[in-house]
Amino acid sequence: MGLSENLVTEWISHLIQQGYSYKVATYYLKIISSLYNKGVKAGKLCKSDIFVNVRSRLELIAEMDFDISKRENDYSRLLLMAKNAARSTKDTAIITDLLLICILSDIKNPATVGMLKKDDSVIIDKSLSEILERNISPHRKYIFGLNQSQLSPRQFVRTLDEAISGLLALKGFTHRLPVNDTIENLWAFAALKSGISPSRIVGCLGHRPADNPLFALCSAESLSDDEKSSIHSAVAKTILVNPKEWFVMRLRPGVRYETIKQSIASMPADKPQLFYPCDEIRKRVNRKLVYEQRPVIPDIVFFKTKMTDVRPLFRLIGDKAWCYTTDTRSGNYAIIPKKAMETFQQAIGKFSDDYEVGPIGSLALKKGDRISIIGGLFSGNQGIIDRIEESDNDCNTIYRVIFPDENGFEWRVKIDARLVKHSGS
Repeated sequence: MGLSENLVTEWISHLIQQGYSYKVATYYLKIISSLYNKGVKAGKLCKSDIFVNVRSRLELIAEMDFDISKRENDYSRLLLMAKNAARSTKDTAIITDLLLICILSDIKNPATVGMLKKDDSVIIDKSLSEILERNISPHRKYIFGLNQSQLSPRQFVRTLDEAISGLLALKGFTHRLPVNDTIENLWAFAALKSGISPSRIVGCLGHRPADNPLFALCSAESLSDDEKSSIHSAVAKTILVNPKEWFVMRLRPGVRYETIKQSIASMPADKPQLFYPCDEIRKRVNRKLVYEQRPVIPDIVFFKTKMTDVRPLFRLIGDKAWCYTTDTRSGNYAIIPKKAMETFQQAIGKFSDDYEVGPIGSLALKKGDRISIIGGLFSGNQGIIDRIEESDNDCNTIYRVIFPDENGFEWRVKIDARLVKHSGS
């Protein structure tokens, strides 16, 4: 791929999305431009206006707020608001639910959402059905009880905007825009956190979010209605379901895993699941065999919890360990993808309690089946199951497997069921 204005613009957008300021982004652009011009003078590159054009576009957004930490904080507030919405007080419950529908559905206009009738609930994504159901009443035709019939359209819009602005201020959101623009900005950043690309976010909205440098230079990707619906559904599930994910912490110098384990054991509730893989080392000491547990990665502890529980956890153990983030600027805790975690566990031959052996309903292996070893010390070999036995901790099945090596010798080894798969006849 040759150098293009679109490529340079995407690079600058990426810098901004990583939390770099306008001044730093401009500085990096100037350096690359200078290097390119040296290439032009040396006759190795063609003269181009790419950097002049990108710099002009960047200057147009110089007055926008580049502080990504404010958007991170607002995202955390959104997660917390969604988590506690069902327990909101009567005064704020309706507006909280209406605001969540505006942010998480494809209907961003509060007045439009406020005028939805019970029959209109079918147009809202199923992931938001719980919010709708707790507001529907058999005694009124509208989903949200906002005295719609007693207000003129103009009064209704003004009353709703005032109520939402008051709620945002009450929850500590740092919005400085009209309500509709604030809603779009909150959704856009939530989509970015959900792994949606900036160009798809802009394409989903149909325009760039107002006064937002993260998307100000992005082009809009053309999306079908189904693709837009899928994106909104994915973002809504991320905010509302708040699933448990794997994260990584690193122990501070001199801190032992047992110390972390004791600190977490003292937590009243919502304790994270810990995974600290160790190899069993056998050695002879004074004619006796001694077994020792040696960690695979001594200062790394994996833990599984909800994203919203990570920050409170490190308020408790922050002096003993720190959590890896996606980058040093945003402070966004890095989630380990499920597949990556499974691949890592297969490679080291150690497993967490939640590791799935196989899909539900799949056939269990039996004696005589030909299998492939997919992880651990004997990874890559094929063999035949000679015997099936239970593991010492009754948590998993152990297979005794026979397989030949490249020299023709026959090996008989015990293999964890999670390290094999059926290879057919």
